[in-house]
Amino acid sequence: MTQIFFQNLYSSVGQRDYGPILAQCPIVVTDTMNDSLTAEVTREEVQRATFQLGATKAPGPDRLSSQFYQTHWDILQYDIFSSIKEFFTSGVLNPELNKTFITLIPKISHPERLDQY
Repeated sequence: MTQIFFQNLYSSVGQRDYGPILAQCPIVVTDTMNDSLTAEVTREEVQRATFQLGATKAPGPDRLSSQFYQTHWDILQYDIFSSIKEFFTSGVLNPELNKTFITLIPKISHPERLDQY
């Protein structure tokens, strides 16, 4: 039951044509901005992002926090960078990297149904 509830909650229904709506939106991304957004990812950019993460916050299912990656960057940087670059090149993320924990926070005292979280 839980799995079906969340599948329905996070599923889209059919294809939608957003063209008419988007035609009403002003273009705010310049060619220069677009070039920057679509540029190839660099090792420095990945390192900067890694070191901007809260060092002791939100360990993943492997129980490793960002501090682990920051402390051992000199050893891990090549594997981390190649994984990130592969994602930006192929558009496919290794499913193992996308695992997370979800914590349900109740909206009311004494919830009895999933929609009360």
